[in-house]
Amino acid sequence: MRIQKKKESRIILAAMMVALIMLMTGCIQMEVGVEINQDGTGKFEVLMAQNTDLTDEELDTEMGELTIFDEGDFEGLEGVSVKTEVVEYMDKGYNFAGEKAVIEIEDMLSFLAEMENTEDGDDLRLIELPNGNLRLEMDITPEELASEDQESTENDAEIYAMMEAMGLKMHYSITTDYTVVNHNAHLVEGNKYIIDLLRLSRELENTGQERIVFFVEFEAENSTDEPMEEPEEEIYRISENREFMENMLRIDIMLDRNSSDFYGEALREIGILKGTDKGLELDKGLTRAEGAVMYARLLGLESEIEAFAAENPDYQTNFSDVPEWAKPTIDYLHKLGYVNGISATEYGSGNLMKETEYATLVLRALGFKDGEDFEWNTASVRAKELGLYAGDSVNPAEILGGEFNRRKMAYISYNALFFQDSDGVELIDRLMK
Repeated sequence: MRIQKKKESRIILAAMMVALIMLMTGCIQMEVGVEINQDGTGKFEVLMAQNTDLTDEELDTEMGELTIFDEGDFEGLEGVSVKTEVVEYMDKGYNFAGEKAVIEIEDMLSFLAEMENTEDGDDLRLIELPNGNLRLEMDITPEELASEDQESTENDAEIYAMMEAMGLKMHYSITTDYTVVNHNAHLVEGNKYIIDLLRLSRELENTGQERIVFFVEFEAENSTDEPMEEPEEEIYRISENREFMENMLRIDIMLDRNSSDFYGEALREIGILKGTDKGLELDKGLTRAEGAVMYARLLGLESEIEAFAAENPDYQTNFSDVPEWAKPTIDYLHKLGYVNGISATEYGSGNLMKETEYATLVLRALGFKDGEDFEWNTASVRAKELGLYAGDSVNPAEILGGEFNRRKMAYISYNALFFQDSDGVELIDRLMK
């Protein structure tokens, strides 16, 4: 099957065009989705709907106000069909009306392969991994959603929070009936994996990054149980601090190196992980508030935080969801620009962190820079490539992966203490100064 460049490009560019219209109106919901199935079929879906409660005039799709595709755009393409329909629904108490376009494709694998040969086709690609798994990747650049003359302002976060309350939504999604083994989506609804562009924009704020790669990895028919070829790790320098610390922990407090609790107990003994009246609770998820506190401790900022709180008792951010025990830390980290909230008024203190989010904080604590040394959404992979766990007798594959919890956080944090930067200085040495 041969697909014309012009017609292929329209599929990709439609999402950007829709997004630009959405920003101009301020009350639009936009969803762009890709679907790939085990039977070889697939589809692209684009939904654009307007908040009709906030508009003066009724939406008239017959007049082309929200027309996404014309069925003639795909005329003559073998195995490709397009259909559009008017949609009406309610979300967050508001009525929405608009149009949904569905481009159905009989041979999705061939279609994606052809797309990669087009000018814009590398924004969406299907990669076969060494173990036979497939990974569908989508490049996302939130900055493309703004017009060239639109400048960011201090009130952007508040404006977006208000618009979200009125139903503003921007989602990209990947749907598949394959068995998914890895992904970096914000939300999962059944077999649909979603990136929220509004949330993404906030996450990328102050990182200097202009784009991320949204991916879903899944098992294919020719997948094998053999592990993927490991990326070449940077040379690991043997840590005398690690050897000394583990000998001390074994002799002084008889801590079992083979215990699954070793990393948490070791961090408690060192003074980095303090737990609660219920203990270390290593099998619980790690919240964003807890992650911020661990980040501050790895940076050695506890004394600075205490001094700042004493000197500025009335200082506060706009976050309304920060618990008292975490407030001094989050206040100080936010003032320094080290952390951001999930909106203008919420830090997301109770939200659970993912492994890659915590790995991002750890790599920052080790002096690595977002966008230069690593990408935040693949930080956990980059940490392994850098040799963060090379000095540990326990392979990261035995602990990491799956639902992230405090036990896995302890494993990452403990190994970070003995990681040597380009100057040959370990984090634990910096903390002891």
